[in-house]
Amino acid sequence: RVYFSYTAPSGDPESPNIPRVASATLDAKGLRLKDVVVIVDSDGQQEMHFAPDGTLFLSGVSASGDGQDLSTHTGKLLRINADGSIPQDNPVFGDADTPSAIFSMGHRDVSGIAVHPETGELWMTEHGPRGGDELNRIVPGANYGWPLISYGTNYTGEPVGEGEARAEGLIQPRYFWRPSIAPSGLMIYSADMFPEWRDNTFVTSLSGQHITRLEMDGYRVVAEERLLVDRGHRTRELRQGADGALCVLTNEESDGPQGTAELLRISK
Repeated sequence: RVYFSYTAPSGDPESPNIPRVASATLDAKGLRLKDVVVIVDSDGQQEMHFAPDGTLFLSGVSASGDGQDLSTHTGKLLRINADGSIPQDNPVFGDADTPSAIFSMGHRDVSGIAVHPETGELWMTEHGPRGGDELNRIVPGANYGWPLISYGTNYTGEPVGEGEARAEGLIQPRYFWRPSIAPSGLMIYSADMFPEWRDNTFVTSLSGQHITRLEMDGYRVVAEERLLVDRGHRTRELRQGADGALCVLTNEESDGPQGTAELLRISK
């Protein structure tokens, strides 16, 4: 079964696109998808990640100001079952008395999602506006503050909200970048090929054109190293291979046309 997000035409000129998530059966021999079922038809899905318990996390972009609006899914992290139904152990928000698809709120633009291989905790990276990219540990029902607080500024140079980076009741990032690195993929290393990297957090960077390796002490980042800086490539995604090597997808070759990708393998 294949799960994918896409944008569908709505037929409404004022709101022409509908973000959707669907599943389908892969017919590998026929090179096609069949039995397509739309499981989410909403207003902001982008990143997708399956948790070990089989539930599906979906993010919604909120570059505007609706991260605090519970009537919309933009600026929220959603948690649903594989068939699109709502898990009964999800948080309850506002005045509702039943679980919501919303798992956490106050997000701007989620770029990477990863589950810690040992603790099962959910971690995310987020794009800030101008500065203020974040690494967050996700707590069910928590509010991460956008657009009330931020370590970045608006693209106009004006402050975000009241210009504050902290406020009571709003969760702080575990780490942030200023200036921005434009984080993309996220991975927590757990293999034996690089034992010195075990439990380290890896973040790919688009505008920063590198991979960030973060050494962790519990929930605290204690050191940062930047890898592949000399290649000058936008790095899009990375995964831990079955043998413990790092598999990295770039956006372009330095001597190739814009958009040409490379698949790199980092090993001992």
